[in-house]
Amino acid sequence: MEEEKIEIQKMLDKLNSKLSDVMPHKLYLASISEIDYLEKNARYMTKEKFAALTHNISKDSALSSVPLVYRKPEDGRLLVLSGNHRIKAAAQAGVTEFLVLLIDHELTRDEIIKIQLSHNQISGQDDEQILRELFQELQDVEAILYTGFTSEEIQKLKSADFTAIKEEPLYYEEISLLFLPEDVPRLRELFKTIAEGASAHLIFAGRVSEYESILQGLIAAKQGQNIINSTLAFFAMASVVNEYLTGKVDNLQEAMEEGTDETVTFTLGATRKRISKKTAQVLRKTIKEMADKGMDLDASLLSMAENK
Repeated sequence: MEEEKIEIQKMLDKLNSKLSDVMPHKLYLASISEIDYLEKNARYMTKEKFAALTHNISKDSALSSVPLVYRKPEDGRLLVLSGNHRIKAAAQAGVTEFLVLLIDHELTRDEIIKIQLSHNQISGQDDEQILRELFQELQDVEAILYTGFTSEEIQKLKSADFTAIKEEPLYYEEISLLFLPEDVPRLRELFKTIAEGASAHLIFAGRVSEYESILQGLIAAKQGQNIINSTLAFFAMASVVNEYLTGKVDNLQEAMEEGTDETVTFTLGATRKRISKKTAQVLRKTIKEMADKGMDLDASLLSMAENK
């Protein structure tokens, strides 16, 4: 028997050599006599669960999953980092040899603990509806017992009534804005006043379908107020909404394009300065009237200059 184990390990060593570039651990045929268990193991198993595990291993005459062990440099024995209950159940079922994943390089105490805890902690969760559907497909009593569910869990799966819900993939868009430390208090105060101003209005959560309108709002704020930075444009949008909700501006679209300041930026050629909103409104109205008459922008400005 010992000779057979040596031959199997030689084959495993050849395989380990081939896998060395893709797998950090080694496959090893362990004997129960080489095993040491963790003195402290946060993961526990009820007697009923352990009995079910022992029954399954006895039925299979083997482990169906591979434990992780560490070869202790001081005595060469194998310390089980993941799979303590499986190996204990194997011993109780009379299975004395099994395949393990072996860590044979030295580990610190911190490394041993972090591996132990991570293997215990990082695990998936069951979708209860799918779990129930799979369980109800089982017809054979032995197959039901093999699952390891307790009698209470089996009863729950049989009696549970789940409403079928088709979950569509979540589609979303994301806008990233960076606020500098001195801007954060201003933003909080701005949102507070918006919330107070909107208290008498219906408030809706944003939908992804409104992403485009938000984006267009940012573009309008940038173009109308000569803003380059998206975060500043967001501030400008929030300021406009606040002014509108508190009744300080009447036309939301104009306010979005012009901002809430009393002056706006006026650019003509190399000249750029801030002029009053009233002046800007007069200019815009005059140019629009001329454009409605069929004049282009150049002709409109020239006419205004001649009639000054």
